[in-house]
Amino acid sequence: MTRVFIPTTQYPVEIISLTEEHSDIQSVICITNTFTALPVSAAYHAFIRRPTGIIQKITGIPSFRADVSGPIDQGDSWQLAMLIAHRLHHQNRFSQAPDHLQNDQDAQDIHDDLPVIWASGQVDINQTVSPIMHVREKLLASQALLKAINNRGGQLHIALHPDNMAEIADLIPENAICHPLSQEADINRLLSDMQVQQHSNNATDQANHIEQTDDAATSPLRRRLNHILSIQKSLSRFFNKAWKRRLAGYGLITMLLLTLQQMIPWQPIHAAMEMEKSGEHTKLIRMLKSYRQDDNFIAWLSFHYFEEAYLQQKSDQLIAQIDMQLVWAVANDNASSCDNDQMRWHRYEIADAALPSLPQQRCHLYLEIQNRGDNRLAIAVAININDGDQIIPLLQPAQTELAPTEYIRHPIHLTEQKPFMIMVSSSEHMTSNWYRWFKRWAARPAGLTAKNSLKDTGIGVHLAAQDKA
Repeated sequence: MTRVFIPTTQYPVEIISLTEEHSDIQSVICITNTFTALPVSAAYHAFIRRPTGIIQKITGIPSFRADVSGPIDQGDSWQLAMLIAHRLHHQNRFSQAPDHLQNDQDAQDIHDDLPVIWASGQVDINQTVSPIMHVREKLLASQALLKAINNRGGQLHIALHPDNMAEIADLIPENAICHPLSQEADINRLLSDMQVQQHSNNATDQANHIEQTDDAATSPLRRRLNHILSIQKSLSRFFNKAWKRRLAGYGLITMLLLTLQQMIPWQPIHAAMEMEKSGEHTKLIRMLKSYRQDDNFIAWLSFHYFEEAYLQQKSDQLIAQIDMQLVWAVANDNASSCDNDQMRWHRYEIADAALPSLPQQRCHLYLEIQNRGDNRLAIAVAININDGDQIIPLLQPAQTELAPTEYIRHPIHLTEQKPFMIMVSSSEHMTSNWYRWFKRWAARPAGLTAKNSLKDTGIGVHLAAQDKA
């Protein structure tokens, strides 16, 4: 069982008892055994009940009466201690203090060796803890309580946000167990650590009882219990020093990160980036293929991430920098010619892999591509008719260079109503090494080798096709 105190700037206030109430009753905080509801009762009710509160969410109980040993006039710093007390109560681990502790002076008089939690902080609906003010004044006002706990050989747990814990580092009692809390996982760890300590204390009591009743020093039962007790004490010391455990964990993580950093092939990755920037795509694809077959997992993983996070992302960005539109004209109603004065123009932005069906009676059809980025771009275009298993070139692969805001218009001459596809690549480099991959892809749109070579080296690729003419 555990006792919980709410520190104030005047004195520590103990949570004496938590009583479950009917759902029709508002939650209140009262001075123990009185009819006086404290000013923070309205905030406590919102803290308990859904949809604003978290206690009903955790326990399923919509209303409580909390009896405390002294006044709590204002602020929200009581929330962390109340949350811990309610969670302990829900686990049947909260100590209902003796009835005679009815005021703040008595609350500081420790008559047992139960663990004590001294907690202050504001919490939100996700059990995230926020720092509070006046924490040094609160700790100084609790000196009588802390001294009493130490004199009784009791166990003191201080629970605060890490910022507040650093603020009172020079005032923390020597034997106090500190729990920096910033999120729900930290609160869970606090309750778990204390449960381990409670089991250890229970084992100590059992061993002491055996020692008092068994006079035989070599009793097998005593030796076995002493062995178990020594193990549990070791575990208890380990779990009680939570900050040391975390520090060791952070040190281990740091060592692992440093080791991983040394194993990552930084120089080859830098060389690969320089190849991409200078347009040496053939060398780049050879390096990527060699590391894909590397037996070193860290090297393989590093280059895999380099491809996904840098090269393929750049490929997508290059396509996003160009505006591709189908433009066509149809004659006005009852018009027999495609005179410019008698045509209506239509546009379709090519943003995905689908092309629209087009009207059979149309006057013109173009593919218009505009550079809407900030840098010059090399654009490669091919248009094919998909005639079953046969690919018929409609526009042979062509490469051009566009400055920002410039555009190019390719006429499309469809003599038959058959589905067609548009294939586009874009790059910051007007070189032939990637353009030959594009021509291979245009010749075999279903093949993945050439297309993957383009995308894997940071060349933008896009294919859009009609399902039917």
